[in-house]
Amino acid sequence: MAEETDFLKKMQGVHAAQSADAKRTLNSLLFEFEPALAQFPALRQEVQRAMDSVGDLDLAVIVERLRIVLQTASRLVVEIDTLDEVVRHHPEMEKLIEQTRTNSRLSSIGVYADKFKEVQAFIVSQKAEEVRKEKEAARIAEEARKAEEEARKARGAPGAEFKDCDDGPVMVVVPAGNFMMGSPKTEEGRFDSEGPQHRVTIPRPFAVGKYPVTVAQWNVFLQATGYAESYAWEEQDAFPQTSSHPVVNINWHDAKAYVEWLSHKTGKDYRLLSEAEWEYAARAGTQTPYPFPLAAISKHANCSGKACGYEYTSPVGSFPANAFGLYDMIGNVWEWVEDCYDGSYDGAPGDGQARIIGDGDATRVLRGGSWNNNPRILRAACRSDDAPANRDDGIGFRVARTVP
Repeated sequence: MAEETDFLKKMQGVHAAQSADAKRTLNSLLFEFEPALAQFPALRQEVQRAMDSVGDLDLAVIVERLRIVLQTASRLVVEIDTLDEVVRHHPEMEKLIEQTRTNSRLSSIGVYADKFKEVQAFIVSQKAEEVRKEKEAARIAEEARKAEEEARKARGAPGAEFKDCDDGPVMVVVPAGNFMMGSPKTEEGRFDSEGPQHRVTIPRPFAVGKYPVTVAQWNVFLQATGYAESYAWEEQDAFPQTSSHPVVNINWHDAKAYVEWLSHKTGKDYRLLSEAEWEYAARAGTQTPYPFPLAAISKHANCSGKACGYEYTSPVGSFPANAFGLYDMIGNVWEWVEDCYDGSYDGAPGDGQARIIGDGDATRVLRGGSWNNNPRILRAACRSDDAPANRDDGIGFRVARTVP
């Protein structure tokens, strides 16, 4: 009996010692993790109640469990504190942080820790996907910018061809340069209005329609704008044309209306050529009366009626292009230019600009000759004029555009 009593006393002493060790350990844990518990008030209260309610024999059992819980809580605090701004302020993460701090218990802190990792991983992956998409969008935009830059440079390169809209004219870039405008007094067939011959400098490249404006392109303009000017083009046509023929019976105001519409449609600076630009583009580096041999004129231009193979207008591009890649600069249809007409080049601009005298009703210049003119009129220096409201079945037009 005395031995049993001694054993019980020993055991009680052991339990008391173990309990004391457990309490010291627990107090040490609570002190260590106090900053973490401060952010989880519900968990802190539950830990305190557990400490107050358990007996000495149970206290040692829960120490390790509390150690795990407190370590989990501490890790969560660190993870929350180290979140970057994007993740922290994500609506789902803000909601989870509030729930974790408010509702964490001894039994649920691990669940919240797992959920926290899951949500954090989701947001990070979502963010990574957003960053990837942003980078991809930036890459595509940069490629598009470079492509546009290359296209812009290409459009500005002499000889380059481009279109600003599917149903608009094909444009050819003509290089900068200089030439002698007009004709020398010795040129056969010369008119006095072609002098005095003078040097003109075209200071920068510009784009010129590869062909005169066609029936098809004019019809697109009519359909888009309802432009009519109380005039039925079909009734004025004295001969049949297809969509690929140059449009005729066009006055200067009609041509101006077309380039104004095309500028608005494309956002580019379309206009009529100046007279100097026209002659420079027609000559294409030559200074002879024609930019081709006169003896071969029937193979290079539509003129003189049936003599060149066509009774009236020919489809654009039916004859060879000149050295700048432009078709029908000579023959087929007269082409309106921007300039007002003056019977002399005295005082004419030397920089390629149009010569403007008076108002919009001033007589305007026509260049190039047409299908019913003889070779004398098709010389590169030859000029004609007409009132801007007049129309004729030998008159069309060609467009120009400023290039960057």
